[in-house]
Amino acid sequence: MIILGIGDHKYHDQLKKLHVAHRNNLSVALRFDEVLSHLIEAGSDFLLMPSHSEPCGLNQMYSLRYGTVPIVRKTGGLADTIIDIHDDPLKGNGFVFPIIPRQPC
Repeated sequence: MIILGIGDHKYHDQLKKLHVAHRNNLSVALRFDEVLSHLIEAGSDFLLMPSHSEPCGLNQMYSLRYGTVPIVRKTGGLADTIIDIHDDPLKGNGFVFPIIPRQPC
């Protein structure tokens, strides 16, 4: 598994610890790197894009271009561009999972 990007900082230390414990199975790069992101996406089997909101979204489009199967949350541009294979086996181009409301902390 490869994790690239910056998110909630509360997860950064946990991801670093997981990387140390599972160095052969998990790579973590906590930075923005557009070139590396394209290399990773082009060489991956799946792209998990669980955005809670996504006005447009380009990564799922890159996935389709590279032949990487997108797995996305049904929101915004992700819902507009990815057709779940279960809903339409002939036109489906990825997997879409439903929005589950966030629980208050």
